[in-house]
Amino acid sequence: MNKYCPDWIFSAVVALIANRYLADDLGLDAFANKYSEILAKYYVQIPPDVLEEAAEGYLRVLIEAESEDAIEVLTAYSYNQITFETGLAPRKLKGLFSSAFDGDKDPKFTVLQSVRDFKAFLYMMRSKPELAAPVGWTWTLIEDGEWLKDLETVEVSILDSL
Repeated sequence: MNKYCPDWIFSAVVALIANRYLADDLGLDAFANKYSEILAKYYVQIPPDVLEEAAEGYLRVLIEAESEDAIEVLTAYSYNQITFETGLAPRKLKGLFSSAFDGDKDPKFTVLQSVRDFKAFLYMMRSKPELAAPVGWTWTLIEDGEWLKDLETVEVSILDSL
């Protein structure tokens, strides 16, 4: 496997990791390890500490902004990363000859850039409430989502932090 994870998948998964951390009793490392393992089935492995560092960055942004609706913001960010290209053009996940799931030749994401993009989204969402995810949206509703649809419901246990 010599393809790198697309940046939109990286960002959406990091938001999911942060979201699940807030909702569960497990540490970030358990979620980072589990999702690193899953992404490695499709792309060059992203080290768990990279995923964990990015998720911590998202959480820090939420704390600094004193966001009271962190789970909704993280869900909206995942939704927007999956559903839209830059500029709010709809993301076509499956094309006739290619797929948005195709990996990149070079990594196009960095932790720093991902956290900056999330911060920009958070402040944009405050002035544009239409960026919120539709009521009841979950990852399982992703049309043509292939393996991405199952990420939200992946079992993560304390053993994943080892």
